[in-house]
Amino acid sequence: MKKLSLLLAFCVMPLISCMEEKIVPCYEWAYIAGGTQDDKFLAIAQLADGSYIITGETWSLGDKKAKSELWLVKLNMNGTTNMQKLAGGPAFERGVSVTPLKDGGFILGGDTTSYGFGFHNIWLIRFDTNTDPVWQNLYKGLMSDSISTVIPLSDGGFIIGATCDSFGAGLQDYWLIRLDKNGLTNWQKNFGGRQSDIVGGAALARDGSVVIAGNARSFGTGIWIIKVNKDGSLRWEKYYSGKISENATAIIPTKDDGFIIAGYTWSFGSGRSDILVFKIDKRGELVWEETFGGKLNDSAVCIAPAYDNGCVVGAITESFGIGKSDVWILRLDANGKLVWQKMFGGKGYDYITGICAASDKGFAFTGYTDSFGAGKTDGWVIKLNSEGNISNDTTMRISNLNPVSITIKDTAAFENISEMLKGAPIPTIIKGDSYLKIVPVSNIFTNTVCPFIPVNLKVTQLP
Repeated sequence: MKKLSLLLAFCVMPLISCMEEKIVPCYEWAYIAGGTQDDKFLAIAQLADGSYIITGETWSLGDKKAKSELWLVKLNMNGTTNMQKLAGGPAFERGVSVTPLKDGGFILGGDTTSYGFGFHNIWLIRFDTNTDPVWQNLYKGLMSDSISTVIPLSDGGFIIGATCDSFGAGLQDYWLIRLDKNGLTNWQKNFGGRQSDIVGGAALARDGSVVIAGNARSFGTGIWIIKVNKDGSLRWEKYYSGKISENATAIIPTKDDGFIIAGYTWSFGSGRSDILVFKIDKRGELVWEETFGGKLNDSAVCIAPAYDNGCVVGAITESFGIGKSDVWILRLDANGKLVWQKMFGGKGYDYITGICAASDKGFAFTGYTDSFGAGKTDGWVIKLNSEGNISNDTTMRISNLNPVSITIKDTAAFENISEMLKGAPIPTIIKGDSYLKIVPVSNIFTNTVCPFIPVNLKVTQLP
């Protein structure tokens, strides 16, 4: 039962000391914020000063005539509020990615329907260390285009990984945009076939090339991974598929020049959909793969690197936990084997949308919940230590702080899964230059006036 109906409520857990020796202090806390309507946190990153920047969307706060506003929240290292801002116009806005920069600032990727001429326009904003916008640009077509990833480059420029509905060969296509330090287009490429090909994530290789993982329905029902050179030309492509369907939702690079991809599968595992995590080398060949799940729907949403070359996977589970859906955090070693697992949630629906590695070797994840808080859904952030723990001394009373009993089905139980996932490379039926070329900067609006509104929010401690 919801206990609060105020404009904004959040819970901040007390600072907990860590027993193990670390270079920096270890913090554990929980934070929840929202109003009476639907409010969601969609991405999180830790900045150079140790603070956390979170973005998402709010329907409770800001201009009452607006549909939704882009929501930006900055938290100190101990989980207390540092800054909150709203941005947007009369229609829909949201932030979907945040990426820290070496200068202490960050770059935010979102979408807007208030500005530009398309239905959904990509909105990119660079912020300085004071959380003030340095520049902001729109990248638009006539249809719905959505951003997935922003990657900083060594020369100060950026790579945008997005899904494009406005240009390309099919219903939706991979869209890769190379920007200079001011957000102006150097080049852009589309990759795809005649159906919907949707970017799950993109990652930078050490040689400057970019690997994109996503879901390609033009070539089947599996995961399509492409590697693109610095100039936007295609280097190689791989297709990973079972007999039913696979989806990729996130990708990270590894220190040995490989990549770990997270998503979900309907072809393998023990339930309807199961978490799928696999590693490829720099040539796209399969190194290992694992599935995790129960009898219902379980899917990986996000992934972050761990200090020992492993990773932590953020997932949503309907098979386990005490609610209708719960957050499932899995810590895997460098070989994909389970180290620990944790679940968080209440009696309702609880979701994870983003996760980041912290400087104290812990992790912070964000999402939204209707089990706790003041409104329909509220944004939440939980900071874990390196073992995935958070203090039991919490007024938020998050459930399942200890591991639950879960039967893990790994891929070794299924014959020939490696060969099925690896498969033969599909013919090179797409090339970076083979489809519609978009004239540079023809689809860009520089320094568009999109207001940022400082917000003074009423703060109340949860009982």
